[in-house]
Amino acid sequence: MDAVSLAIGVVGLYNACMDVITRVRDYKEFGKESSTTIVRFDASKIRLQNWAKTLGIHDGKLVDPHDFRLDDPQTASVIQNILYWISKVFERVDHRSESLKLPVRRRSAGVDGWALPLDKVTNVVEQPRNVSTRSRIAWAMGGKDKLSKDIQHFEGLVNILYDVVAPRDFQAGSVTDLPFGRKTVPSCKFRCRSRSAVDVWLDAIKDDDQFGKMVNSRQDGTCSWILSHPAYITWESQESEEDVTKLLWIYGPAGFGKTILSAWLACLVRETLGLPLAYCFSSSHAQRSDGLDSIARTWITQLVRKDKSVLDLAHQARQKQNTRRAMREDIWNLMRDIATQIQTCVLVLDGLDEFQNVDDRRREFLRDLKNALQSTGVRVLITSRNELDIEAELRSSAMEPQKYTILECKLSEDSVKKDIDLVSSSIVVRKLPGQEDSLRRELATKMADRCNGQFLWLKLQQDQLRDSKSPKALQKIVQAMPQGLHSTYGRSWNVIQSLEESDRDRAVDTLRWLTFAYGPMMVQELAEALVVNVDSNMEAFSEDDLPKSIDDGYIDGEIRNLCGSLVELRDESKRPGPKLRRVHLVHASVNEFLVAKLPTSPLLRFVSGRPQQSAAQHVKLAACCIRFLDCPKAWDPSEGEDCHLFITYAANAWFRHLRDSEGFYDNICDLVNNFMTPGNANFEKWKKRYESGHKFPIKTSATALYYASLFGLLPAMDFLHDNKHLDINSVGGQYGTPLQAVCAKGYTEAFECLLLWKPDVAIRGGQFDNALNAAAYYGRISMAKALLEVGASAYSPGITVHEAVRMVAGRGTWKL
Repeated sequence: MDAVSLAIGVVGLYNACMDVITRVRDYKEFGKESSTTIVRFDASKIRLQNWAKTLGIHDGKLVDPHDFRLDDPQTASVIQNILYWISKVFERVDHRSESLKLPVRRRSAGVDGWALPLDKVTNVVEQPRNVSTRSRIAWAMGGKDKLSKDIQHFEGLVNILYDVVAPRDFQAGSVTDLPFGRKTVPSCKFRCRSRSAVDVWLDAIKDDDQFGKMVNSRQDGTCSWILSHPAYITWESQESEEDVTKLLWIYGPAGFGKTILSAWLACLVRETLGLPLAYCFSSSHAQRSDGLDSIARTWITQLVRKDKSVLDLAHQARQKQNTRRAMREDIWNLMRDIATQIQTCVLVLDGLDEFQNVDDRRREFLRDLKNALQSTGVRVLITSRNELDIEAELRSSAMEPQKYTILECKLSEDSVKKDIDLVSSSIVVRKLPGQEDSLRRELATKMADRCNGQFLWLKLQQDQLRDSKSPKALQKIVQAMPQGLHSTYGRSWNVIQSLEESDRDRAVDTLRWLTFAYGPMMVQELAEALVVNVDSNMEAFSEDDLPKSIDDGYIDGEIRNLCGSLVELRDESKRPGPKLRRVHLVHASVNEFLVAKLPTSPLLRFVSGRPQQSAAQHVKLAACCIRFLDCPKAWDPSEGEDCHLFITYAANAWFRHLRDSEGFYDNICDLVNNFMTPGNANFEKWKKRYESGHKFPIKTSATALYYASLFGLLPAMDFLHDNKHLDINSVGGQYGTPLQAVCAKGYTEAFECLLLWKPDVAIRGGQFDNALNAAAYYGRISMAKALLEVGASAYSPGITVHEAVRMVAGRGTWKL
């Protein structure tokens, strides 16, 4: 079914739903006791009508432009189900309110005591009648309660509609049609709708679960040492200048408990100072495509929930920019506005060093942060290891004391000594409840001495302590424990290398996915990825290779026993179960260890150095994703089998892995080209899935050449243009043409390549209407200049160029 048909189907059900609602009888005849029910019914009815208007349903018809979310198959299906159940509720209510006016002997004719089929009452003409005493008694004895429950169901279903498809531009004035007037409508109703729309616009990662988990992981009695640290005292104090931003940087080696400490401090500040708080844990963000920019998105999203004035600012920014997703500049401008307005908020960032420092991006983030918060009085807490780029950028701010106060707290073995002793003792007592106190004290002391201040080291060693061992054996175990995290990781790696070949290969492949995938993977997702064969001479994917069941036994045998202490599993899904648990590396430092240790595939050419080594690993994962996507069995599971979870990851990651391979994918070019060849049914399935889940409404499907350009895949662009002769001016996809796509993404080489093929530079379509507007919007000076030079006669000075100038002015790119 095409997108238009989906939207029209929603409209049809909405009209049928409203038709049923308008036939619900007037409850006022039952007296004052039903007045609350009347108000609730009328309010929900108007909310439903307003919801439809803001999405483009007017007078029972679909208008254009309408909300693109109505064209999404999954969303449309959910909306239709909700509307269906609203109509079912009122089939019952329609009869119930009518039947209360009839003699008791007539009421008994209903099919189920109260409910009368809709087709039996649609042509009934209501005649004026007085409400009998018997009817009023029937209302009081049960009709009132049942009808009230149905109205409650109606309210709940309308609320779900607002949650599923939040109106993007809801006008508060539209509630004036309510019979009891605007003033009695709670303002929180509008705020909820506005907040949902802002959440969609910000598109942030939610860190709430991570925050709660970190707070609960703290050992009682630990972390309090920092309260007497001079840097913290100054940072927490409210006596300093209100217009000076205070930034506390807590730094130290890996495993020193920085995450737990930052979470506890955030909770403490929130409870003692009562200030608005926003937090971000890098482990959830570091592998996201927008990386460091996602930090500010998460902060703003949390502040929006806590402060009405912040919600208003975000709502205004969203309406001003009128984009589906906030741009990077929008986020930092909004952060500046928020900091200027509320000033006393606290922002916490744990693990800044976990983000890759490509193109000096960590320093760029810190500069953006300082520019947005300077002279506002906001408190910022950042934790990281002592990386040179972070240190240099933060300490450079000390030159401007009128704007910033930079405070430092260095974690050392001495500063965490008491906490280490407490945690070590707690572990030994918990693991060895049957041993003598003197032995437990001895073992706890030795472990505390050997850990070098690293809480993570204690965590990784604890499973070696078994109460069934003799005291002498336990002493030997503790004495043999390796010192330092890398030594601990090395021991686990050596154990993996000693496994039988099949188990060793599986463990290495598992660790490769966990190191280079764009986020932690679910157990079932990982299980499917591990059985994909990248050898083109063999079957890509077979369900026969999957385990019969994915349960705790599978997790223990195929993940924990093979990868040891390098991994951990977490329940992060709202639907708990072994299949949906996510597999994580136990710490960010494990990632760095594995980057240097993981072997490259024989299918890759040799490259040396860490950046190239990482690129080579991305080639292996890209090949795996493409082989899976180019297999019919991936799209059509066998009868009785669940949908393959890996398909979601593969569909959204194959081109990212190719981009991150930094051009080292010559040996899989044929694999990429075969997948993207026009007429490949599997590529068409991928396009349909990708486009249907896109945030921007895609009305016309794009060509393979468009997607090769969109992802900056130069070899695929050459192949498709030279061998398949695809039309370079074909319009489709978010950006309309390949040329507009590369202008939006900033791919210089792809842009130069397309210009050699002489495209129509002024062809219209897509998000920015033409390539020049895309280049102007993103401030790509060289691209805009080249487009004007190549297509001077093609552009209309009265329309196209003026539109580009307007975009430049709106973004403040005066040089362009």
